[in-house]
Amino acid sequence: MIDGEAAAEEARRGLLRTQLTNDPAMASALDEGQPGPPLLVTRLDIAGRDYYLVPWLDSRGIVAVAQIDAQSGVLASAAAFSTPLTRLVMTANDARRAVSDRLGQAVFGEPELRFGSGIVALLMPWFAGPKKTKEWILSGNDKVTAAEAMAWGLVNRVVPDGQHLDAALRLARDIAVNDRVKVSMVKQAINRTFDIMGMREALALAMETEVQLEAMETPEGKTFREIARKDGLKAALAWRDARFGAE
Repeated sequence: MIDGEAAAEEARRGLLRTQLTNDPAMASALDEGQPGPPLLVTRLDIAGRDYYLVPWLDSRGIVAVAQIDAQSGVLASAAAFSTPLTRLVMTANDARRAVSDRLGQAVFGEPELRFGSGIVALLMPWFAGPKKTKEWILSGNDKVTAAEAMAWGLVNRVVPDGQHLDAALRLARDIAVNDRVKVSMVKQAINRTFDIMGMREALALAMETEVQLEAMETPEGKTFREIARKDGLKAALAWRDARFGAE
């Protein structure tokens, strides 16, 4: 298995090697910055599938993340963010925490529609309900505070910076002291409840919709991409916002 230093170097090479000309957000993120400290993710369910998450940092924060396979040391995937992040956040974990120096510092976003894309894993309706989901996703809001995210059910709690690991370990210990087999069975029952409610079918529909969106050509999308390729992502976003006098 490779170490963190090798993962960071592969992230640098891999992100620069991709040259995703069809992804204006990624191209903008790669203009400047460097790999940050790698985070090793250990898979407890599948042996030998560990990976590193390597943030790409510039002066604003985390602008992209590379996933590096810990065994082969190869770039597995990459993602860029229109709004820099202060921390990496897992969306679909059983328990989620936002980290901030003060309540509300962490910022969340679902900006995909701003770039003409859809949501691959449309989990928001299950967390926040249809009204907040539509408000957030259809507007491309990428300035949701930690307090709002907690109120909407997207994170379990907000903890001060530097206390996130202690808080996570306390919760893990609270769960670990219970009967392991019974904890597993109850967790499966909870997950099965969402299956019965149609969560798997809904996620499959969202994926199908995303495929259609990516294959679709619209006048607005074409113009956006042309401006982004010619003048950069910021210019394309400014063109989009100016169409209806957005501030």
